This record gives sequence, structure tokens and C-alpha cells, in this order.
Amino acid sequence: MDKRPSNEDLAPPAKYRKKDGPLDLMDRSGIVTSCFVRRPENRGKMPVELIGSQYKEKLTAFLHRTVDVGTKWQDPASKMPEEQIRDQLRLFKEDIKFELTSQELEYIEFYLTEGITAKDVEQMPAHVWERAVAKTIQKYASDKRLQSLFAWLRKRAESDWDRGSREALLKEALREPWQQERLGVRKLPPPFPRIVIAGPAPWRQSFLEARNFCENSLMAASTVVLTMNPIWNRLLENYEFLSSQEIADNRPWYLYELEEKVITSLENARKRILHFIFRCAEHMWRHQKQWDKLLSREHGVSADMVRLLNCITSLTCRRLRVKTLATVDAWTKLILSYQPSDCAEEKERPKPLIKFKLDITVEQLGMEMIRAREFIASSVPRIFEVTKDLPSVGTIMFNPNHTYKKV
Repeated sequence: MDKRPSNEDLAPPAKYRKKDGPLDLMDRSGIVTSCFVRRPENRGKMPVELIGSQYKEKLTAFLHRTVDVGTKWQDPASKMPEEQIRDQLRLFKEDIKFELTSQELEYIEFYLTEGITAKDVEQMPAHVWERAVAKTIQKYASDKRLQSLFAWLRKRAESDWDRGSREALLKEALREPWQQERLGVRKLPPPFPRIVIAGPAPWRQSFLEARNFCENSLMAASTVVLTMNPIWNRLLENYEFLSSQEIADNRPWYLYELEEKVITSLENARKRILHFIFRCAEHMWRHQKQWDKLLSREHGVSADMVRLLNCITSLTCRRLRVKTLATVDAWTKLILSYQPSDCAEEKERPKPLIKFKLDITVEQLGMEMIRAREFIASSVPRIFEVTKDLPSVGTIMFNPNHTYKKV
């Protein structure tokens, strides 16, 4: 192997020599020393104009490339690891026009370690490290036990900064053809390729099928279904079928007042639910373009359309079921909140739910007690009847006889 070249051996040709000034490894006139400074003669030019002729055509084609949206992406995990490595190395080698010789690699290492001296490289500014430390958790940065670790990290950062600066200087010098001839190096070696391998998994195929189903067949994720959420939030999200808190704050009630209050609240709740279902049907017709492709012109409603309507019905039933069970739970807690006791030291108990008139006979009081017991026993079934026999969104959409009134 040849001996490492010296500065005298690497002197530029006579036509490139300076008449004045010391002999140096490279001609630093115009070399970019910062990533934010460009040569004066290159300002305002496009990147294509600053690249050699061998790369100009490739970059121009890349900037004006067209993407084929019809090409299906192939899952890496569907291939074996050996095939993935071979494909990625092939793509990496396509970007390398030529390989560096061992002599060129030795020259490059000599230039980066000895050819470029420390006085030619700008040291890492202090504010760069201070900005990096400021992004860490402050209690870690001020912990004395971690100061040795921070000192090692700072040396590592300064070393990477120095290496990167030397590579930038050498790379900038190699942009000139005469510098390549003088230094005996055509270009810097490309970075080591990073190869990411997706390990094969036995459940991979099931996962891909499930994801494909969610993206193409799961109607709950369709746009027209998702845009119904604001309708639910506006009409029923914070609406209570039976305001148990209001009844608890105004107790005790006379039996006829409480019965009228409960019946009226549940009737209004059913009207509001019907109003919500009709609003959903109107929303479907308003966004017909999103599901019109699911209709078959020859056979009417297709299987996909039926699946979409069933999905809307299922989501609506689930929400109403949760709302109904919450109402039953709150009403049951209200009824059981009053527990009579003979203990005199017990704290003040809540007021009873029902009160009776004092100017009635014992027989009348017995009849009122029976009515109260029957009312309480029938209150829970009445709550469940609010959501009973409701029309579906699909029934309203394709049945013109349905009418509604705004609540």
C-alpha cells in the first residue's frame, strides 16, 4: 500500500497554485464553514445547478417524479428477513454510482484526522450544549450524582461536532474537480446503511385481515356515522330521562304530584329520542353522496347498505341502553336513600320521597300506601318503556309515512 501523502505530495497543479501564501492541504477560499453560509457566487441558484453533472439528471427526475397511487404497498413482514436485507441493500447500492478504493479510504481517514488541524475546525459553541441541557429534566441536570454522565455526554457531543465539521470541510473541498485530482479522492464514503427488519409474526396475516376489514367494511368508522356524534351530543348526551336530582331536592312529594312528574318526564324523553332518530335520518339524506354508492340500481338496497343501517341502529341502541340503565340506577338509589331507623343518635336522615295529608282516615291512608307501593314498583318498567318499539333510522328513511314534531 502506498505511503500516506504529505502536504508537499498533495500540492495542487501549477495552474492551480497560488503565487502568494503558504502551501496547505486544501484551498480554503470559498469553503463553506457553516451550514448557514453559502458561496457568494452560488446564492440564488437552485440545488440542481450546484450539483455535478452526474447527479443533476437524477435529482431533476426526482423533483419531477410522479407517484403511482394504484401501486399496492407490500408489507415487509410478509417476507423473510434474508429477503428484506437483500432488497434494502439493493436499494442502497442503486444510489452509489461507484465504490471507493482502499487507498481512497486511507486518504480520507488521514485528511479527517491529521490533514485538517484543530485550528481549522470551529469548536462546538457553549450555547449548543446549554440548549441541549435545557431540554432535559432539570432535576437530572442539577443532580451531582449524574455530573460525570453529563461530562461524558458533553465530550461525546464535542467529538461528534469536530468529526462532522471535518467531514463538511472535506466534502466541500471535494466539490471541485481539481481538488479531487489533487487529493486523490473522488467523494466521501456514503453513510453506513441502516436496515430495519420486520420480524415475521404468526398472527401477522390475521392482523392484516382485521385492519383491512376495519378500513373497508367496518361501517362504524365511516364518515356518515361519525358525523352523527354531534347530533347525539347536542340532543341526548347531557339529557336525563328522569331528573332524579331535581326530585330529590324538592322532596317530599305528594303521590299525585310525583306520579305526574315522572310520567311527564318520561313522555318528554321519548319525544326527544324520536326527534334524535328523525334528525339522524335527515342527516343521512343530507349526506347521501357518502353512501349512495352502496345502493344497487337494479335490486334496490344492497347488502352493504343494510350493514350500514344495522350499524347505525346498533350504535343508537347501545347508547340508549346505557342511558336507560343510568336512569334506572339513579332512580333506584333515590328510592333507597331513605332508611328508617329507631336510633336516636343517628344523624339527620334525608327527607322521605312521598308525603301524605294529615286530614285523612286510616282507611284512606291504607289505600294511599297501596297506591304508593304500586307506583314505585311500576316506575322502573315505565323507564324501560321509553325506548321500547322505536323506529330505526332505516325505517324512517325508506318509509314516507313517518312524520315527527320538533320537541
